[in-house]
Amino acid sequence: MSRTVIDVDDEAMAEVGESGKWRMRAVAVARMREMVAAGEIDFSVVEERHA
Repeated sequence: MSRTVIDVDDEAMAEVGESGKWRMRAVAVARMREMVAAGEIDFSVVEERHA
C-alpha cells in the first residue's frame, strides 16, 4: 500500500472541522482517480521504481 500526502489550507481545515477533514481527503482521492483515468497523472514512473 502507498501513502499519499495531500496539502490542505489550515484555514479551510478549521472551517470544516474534524469530520470534514475525512470528507476532504475522500474528495481529493476521488479527484486523483479521475485525473489518472483521464491520463492527467501517470504513475508508470513510480511503478517502474517499485517493480
